[in-house]
Amino acid sequence: MTNEELKAALELLPYKTRVRVEGEPGAWLGVVISPEYEEIPDHERQQAVWDLVREKFGLEGAIEVEFIFTFSPRLT
Repeated sequence: MTNEELKAALELLPYKTRVRVEGEPGAWLGVVISPEYEEIPDHERQQAVWDLVREKFGLEGAIEVEFIFTFSPRLT
């Protein structure tokens, strides 16, 4: 996967988001920021992004991602 493909997939989350992806294959780091995350517990945020990554890219693709941060604007 490319950083553009990962970014496009994360932008499919059902929230108003800002998304940034940096790094390289095998070490992608993503940042997803949404005001709606104020009301969503951290574990639910993480479950949603990882479910989406696995759905779009499979387990092999998910292994290319080191971590995806999920922040509310208040925390950035």
